[in-house]
This record gives sequence, structure tokens and C-alpha cells, in this order.
Amino acid sequence: MGHTAAYAEYQTFAVGDSSSNYVLTIGSYSGNAGDSLAYHNNEAFTTYDRDQDRSYVNCAVSRKGAWWYGFCAYSNLNGQYLGSTGTNDNSGMAWFYWKSSWQYLKTSLMKVRRVQ
Repeated sequence: MGHTAAYAEYQTFAVGDSSSNYVLTIGSYSGNAGDSLAYHNNEAFTTYDRDQDRSYVNCAVSRKGAWWYGFCAYSNLNGQYLGSTGTNDNSGMAWFYWKSSWQYLKTSLMKVRRVQ
């Protein structure tokens, strides 16, 4: 089976400090992966022990990875690697709008550079 790849680039990608609970701020999107991060814009970072999301459950626990959750997620690059036998329980590494479904990813890579 062939490998497929996609990318999402954001003009702005900033994470606030501890006083803001590490709020995510993103700017305009370009790429071919679909904009699965827009939903997470202006959300605080949720971890297993710091539930900062807006859901009635701790999304980091249910999605098995810390992330900038709202009412959970349209992306979760810190989710589990589920392999080819992945389940549909929303705990996998995902980028929803790439294939418009919850198909879990094998790998992800985030690259951040300082704006000059």
C-alpha cells in the first residue's frame, strides 16, 4: 500500500503562557490537509491532570492525548498510534478534514519557526 502525505501551514501559530493555560492562536491556513486546527483556535491546552476544555468529559483522557480541545476535537496529533487495526473510539492520532473522516494517522510532524 502506498504512502500518502499532506500538510497544513498556518501564517500564525502561537501558544500563550501559563497564565492563559497555554491558549492556542492560529492564523490563516494553507495546504492540502484541510483545516482541522481552526476548531481549536483560542482553546486552552488540556492534559490528563488539567481539564481546560469545554466538554463535560476530560478530552485528554477520552482522546488519550493532551491537546487544545474545545468540545473535544477535529484534530489530535498527540493521540495514540492505533496501527492498521485502529478502532473507532476517537483515541487515535487524527486530522479530520484531511480525508473528511476519522481515519487515524501513522505519523505526524509539527514544525515551528520563529517569525523574523
